[in-house]
Amino acid sequence: MSQERVGPFPETDIYLEHSVEEEDLRRSLVDQGQALLASYEVTADRGCLDEAIECFSVAASVNSDKKSLALQSSQGYALMMRFRRFGNPVDLGDAITVFQDTLGLTPPGHPARSQALNNVAGALLTRFKQTGHRADLDQTVTYHEEALKLTPHGHPDRSVTLNNLADALLTHFEQIGNQDLGRIIAYHEEALELRPPGHPSRFFTLNNLANALLVRLREIGDRADLDRTVTYYQEAVKLTPPGHPDRSSTLNNLADALLIRFELIGDSADLERTITYHEVALELRPPGHPNRPQTLHNLANTLANRFKQIGDQADLDQTVVYHEEALVLTPPGHHSRHKLLNDLGGVLLTRFKQIGDWADLDRTVEYHEEALELTPPGHYDRAGALDSLANALVTRFKQIGDRADLDRTVAYYQQALELKPPGHSDRYSTLNNLASALVTRFEQIKDQVDMNQAITYYEDALELITPGHPDRSTILLYLANALRVRFEQGHM
Repeated sequence: MSQERVGPFPETDIYLEHSVEEEDLRRSLVDQGQALLASYEVTADRGCLDEAIECFSVAASVNSDKKSLALQSSQGYALMMRFRRFGNPVDLGDAITVFQDTLGLTPPGHPARSQALNNVAGALLTRFKQTGHRADLDQTVTYHEEALKLTPHGHPDRSVTLNNLADALLTHFEQIGNQDLGRIIAYHEEALELRPPGHPSRFFTLNNLANALLVRLREIGDRADLDRTVTYYQEAVKLTPPGHPDRSSTLNNLADALLIRFELIGDSADLERTITYHEVALELRPPGHPNRPQTLHNLANTLANRFKQIGDQADLDQTVVYHEEALVLTPPGHHSRHKLLNDLGGVLLTRFKQIGDWADLDRTVEYHEEALELTPPGHYDRAGALDSLANALVTRFKQIGDRADLDRTVAYYQQALELKPPGHSDRYSTLNNLASALVTRFEQIKDQVDMNQAITYYEDALELITPGHPDRSTILLYLANALRVRFEQGHM
């Protein structure tokens, strides 16, 4: 849950400036398209969605030089639905084009401009999340800020606009930084005040406010944020009882918060509840449900976490099964495929380290290579893909000793480090990994440059983590060993 749709636009706009025959034809096509769209929302039958989009497209072609706000809005909305279900970037691009047309039809002062701004901004934010193009994110924030100015206190769309702007700013913070989390949370809190108990969309705002608090929790570790997050998600679950179309989503979100609480506090009851909620959510998303891959992915990650705690091989094997099913349901070309490839590769690497099946290691490298191909330069997830592939390659090097794997490992960690400049929250881990890879290469070829650079990287990593950090003792040990080796080399 994130962006909300604003609208619909006034239906009278559809029929302006056309002949009677054109108006009747358009009316018929639009009515048919909207009926098919409503049917799809109930049945998830792709045929209904495809036919709806075709109706809107044909309607738009009737006297195509005369644009229509209501028609363009419905067409863009349907294209966005198909993109979210099937992941074809062409649909997303077409939706953006259609929504941009509506923006051109609503100049400053037009009563529907805030709606048009919200719709095009939402589509641009979606594209940013797929491609990582900074211009889309910046434009999203700009449009939402203009929309908020057009929806002052008392405006019926203010809560929607607050939510959408806060969501865009939160994405900006997570990807780039340089945003005030307090401001983001304040927007969501204001939106929640505008949706008191009994409001049909209160659960939506509860989820989004909890999402923002969860991000701040990860940044500063305030226990109060954790407690509020769990409380808001629990209320959202109560507001989406069995049979509610969003129940699976609220269960997933609550499960995510409980997993974080488990990681911070260590109460095994939270981990078990996390698994239970994800399992219930999966039952609510049977084969054919558009969000089944996401739930499979979440449940797999939670089982992987339990494996780390108790070491039950059955959990690890089931994790692989769920990730594999999610990948099958996410075909080539889907915008989320790289994430599933990375996660499946990660659990296969874990299983290889447990039982030593070479097929798992080969598949790990293969999946991470494909993931890297799907995250080209400029993609917001490229650093993670580089890190994951480097992890797999260094593991294979340690097994078979192919120098090419080691050199690629160093190169990929170096590229990942460039994508995590000073201030990046995960820079220390890549510094540590790169240093370790350079030490490994030093052990092979005795190039003092590698050892010197490794020591520098370990020192840099150490400066980025505070006393008490769980990785600090490990990095101290690695640094001490590297310094010892350099000392001994200097006295040989």
